[in-house]
Amino acid sequence: MYHDSSYQWLSSWTGYDCCKWRGVTCDNATSHVIMLDLHFDQYSLLPNESAGTSMTELNSSSNQIEGNIFVNATRKLKHLDLFDNSLTKIPFVMGSLIHLEYLDLSSNDIIGGIPLGMGNLICLEYLYLQQNHITGELPLSMGNLIHLEYLYLHGNQITGEIPDAFGNLTSLIYLDVSYNEFFGRIPDALGNLTSLIYLDVSYNEFSGRITDALCNLIYLEELSLNNNNISGNMPENIGRLHNLMHFDASTNNLMGQIPLSLGDLCNLEYLALYENNIGGELTNLLDGLSKCPQGSNLGYLNIYDNKLSGLSPSNPWQLAQLEYLDISSNSLRGNMTDAHFSKLTNLQYLNMSYNSLNLILSDDWLPPFHALWVDMSYCHLGTRFPSWIQTQTTLMRLCLSGVGLFGPIPAWFSDFILENSLYYLDLSSNELNGELPSILCKHTDLTNNSFEGLTFFSFVGYEVLKLSNNHISGTLPSLFCNITSLFILDLSNNYLSGEIPNCYDSYLYYYQLLFLHLGNNNLSGPFPSFLKNCKYLVTLDLGGNGFSGEIPRWVGGALPDLRFLRLSSNSFHGVIPNSITNLSSLQILDLSSNKLFGRIPSSLGNFSHMVVKQNYTENLFRMPYKVATYYDDNIIITAKGSTNEYTKALRVVTSIDLSNNELSGEIPKEITKLLGLCFLNLSNNHLTGRIPENISAMTELESLDLSMNRLSGEIPSGLSTLNFLCFLNLSHNNLSGRIPTGSQFSTFSGSSYANNMGLCGVPLPECPGDEAHQPPSKAGDEEYDEKLERILEYAFVVVGFIVGFWAYLSIIFMKKSTRITLFRMVDKMYDWMYELEVLKSKRIPTGSQFSTFSDSIYANNMGLCGVPLPECPSDEAHQPPSKAGDEEYDEKLERILEYAFVVVGFIVGFWAYLSVIFMKKSTRITLFRMVDKMHDWMYEFGSAKSKR
Repeated sequence: MYHDSSYQWLSSWTGYDCCKWRGVTCDNATSHVIMLDLHFDQYSLLPNESAGTSMTELNSSSNQIEGNIFVNATRKLKHLDLFDNSLTKIPFVMGSLIHLEYLDLSSNDIIGGIPLGMGNLICLEYLYLQQNHITGELPLSMGNLIHLEYLYLHGNQITGEIPDAFGNLTSLIYLDVSYNEFFGRIPDALGNLTSLIYLDVSYNEFSGRITDALCNLIYLEELSLNNNNISGNMPENIGRLHNLMHFDASTNNLMGQIPLSLGDLCNLEYLALYENNIGGELTNLLDGLSKCPQGSNLGYLNIYDNKLSGLSPSNPWQLAQLEYLDISSNSLRGNMTDAHFSKLTNLQYLNMSYNSLNLILSDDWLPPFHALWVDMSYCHLGTRFPSWIQTQTTLMRLCLSGVGLFGPIPAWFSDFILENSLYYLDLSSNELNGELPSILCKHTDLTNNSFEGLTFFSFVGYEVLKLSNNHISGTLPSLFCNITSLFILDLSNNYLSGEIPNCYDSYLYYYQLLFLHLGNNNLSGPFPSFLKNCKYLVTLDLGGNGFSGEIPRWVGGALPDLRFLRLSSNSFHGVIPNSITNLSSLQILDLSSNKLFGRIPSSLGNFSHMVVKQNYTENLFRMPYKVATYYDDNIIITAKGSTNEYTKALRVVTSIDLSNNELSGEIPKEITKLLGLCFLNLSNNHLTGRIPENISAMTELESLDLSMNRLSGEIPSGLSTLNFLCFLNLSHNNLSGRIPTGSQFSTFSGSSYANNMGLCGVPLPECPGDEAHQPPSKAGDEEYDEKLERILEYAFVVVGFIVGFWAYLSIIFMKKSTRITLFRMVDKMYDWMYELEVLKSKRIPTGSQFSTFSDSIYANNMGLCGVPLPECPSDEAHQPPSKAGDEEYDEKLERILEYAFVVVGFIVGFWAYLSVIFMKKSTRITLFRMVDKMHDWMYEFGSAKSKR
């Protein structure tokens, strides 16, 4: 065994009486070893299997034990603690330790599943398996551990559903399965665990509703359901959990209203329901908690990012213990006065931003609390800068963005910052004006205001300074060189002019600048030299200024972490330095609208971040946590025919824009290695040669602009395979050949190809030789339809006549018996129609008993006729055919059938014609073209015959 000289742990392990050794405990009666404590030492293995079979407790936690566990199955162990080692497997033999009551294997490197034999440890009361790499599903045999009180499984990769057998663990007090990969519904069987005090199923993939069975756990004090996919309403009877102190159901898909019974939980101290879809009135909860006999114990209430609506509570909030209140990002509206806050004496965190609340606070209001954090952004606060801020001497963060403030910042505010601990200040999107205060917070955001001048402003001591979109004019003071502590500096969209200070001694300073935005001002001079020392720079935006000179070669080596480089709309000249391609992390390169000339460097294909598709999950910036949580970078990109500002989507965008320069030569084929590139703009240069054939490999390309160059040759057919391409401009070149078809190319208009004299094909005029393959009429489908419909109309009538004619002939050539049978059937039909006509003309019916009646029955009825009265007029024409012979009868009916079949044939042709009329357009055109070809063939055949 290893001897640690620093602890001298084994110095007492001498002689034969091991009961005197350090860490060994023996039974006083039998002298058997009953406990071995080896914790906090540096052993590499557990004691070997000969170390006494009567030992009941073994503690070897916080060592460096590696590999598998070797424990003699005959040992009568009750307590085994192997916490914080490097064990990799739970051995199958562990199930033989049937007397074990305490097992701690947490914080090891155990992989694989929980063995089935774990269910044999029927005496087990404490089981700690958290913080390992356990996978697989929970074995059903764990339902046998009916004496188990504490079960910790969090921080593994266990999957599947929680088995119903867990309902047998009725002695369970603590159950933690958080941070795993469980899915399915939370089982109703958990409602059987009526002794449960602590239940944590957070950070899994549970779905479905919150089972009502959980409301049976009346002793429950802490319930964590957050970060799952749970949906539906909260149980109405959740108020039965009277002992509940901690309830977290945040970051799910809960909907409906907050149950009224939730207001009955007077012991509740922590309530988190944020990031759901909960609606209804907030007063349902607050009014209920305000009625608690001893007052509510609620100290933490967070329900931001829901759909709570309605008016703000009309009564003061009776939540004297409340320390943390976040109701932001809802749809609350109405007035709130000083009285609403009068009972919140312990409040430290207040966030009510992004609501439609009207805060009516008196000028002399003295808040009853001393907050650390106040955020009222995008509520209506009024135009005057609030004086009550002076009372908040513990304030660290103040956010009053978009609240309607007007005028200058009062002079006392700089003193307040100096004397107190205010670190973060956001007054953006107001109407503040005047000179910038000489002192601001380390993290200050004053964007979208009307501030002027930097005369008395010091850049020393700041970490984040955002002053964009103001009216700041003049030159940058020499103190600008002292920005050594700044992580973020944004002075874009102002009226700054002149050169950036030389900063001759900048080599003495260590700059930790990450984001520098000076775009859209009137700055001039050469490329800023102090940037040599900004080796952590991620974003550099100098676009929209008057900088001149060459882009220095040192950019490629001095800025290794640069991802976003915007130098557009300046006066930089010279060639693009090859060293710029050493910026392997670059995602955005915008050198457009300058005076650059020469060839495009072939080494552009070395931008490794443009070779692969970017994703949102990547950690974009290496920066301090306190800065990263407050900042979303932004940059302006011209793509898809428009100019837009990208913020949250920036991390997945890749773009190269070299447009509006004087670049020449061919497009380097190496650029097609950038398989993850989204936007490529090389327009308005002097580029020649062909479009690279392999450009189709750039499968993520969404926007391609090569217009206003001198490119020649054909458009690569592979471009039509780019499924994401939604903008294409190849106009004003010397391209030729047929325009590719298919995929996205069918959506591009003729302007995408304009002024390329050699191009042809849709949507431009057809290529030579296409007429033989096109429809006869080029005027339009409508005219073509009209012509062929007339042809088909006559054609189907003729077809109908032919059908009737051949049907008539088929009757003629039938055998006589068949013909007679058919004619007799027609004769009966004729007689039936004849009788209808008789009734219509008041003819006396014939047949049956009518033949026995005399004429006296019908006497004095002037309108009656027929047997036995005189015959009706024109009876001769309506008499049935002569029965003298079948031949005469056949002859007459054959004429009738001839006309009938012709009529039927005409009807068939007519309906066939209508069916064509109502076909979908493409089918109709195809059919018409087929008939047209038949017509042309018949015409040619007739012409040839007539000339023979």
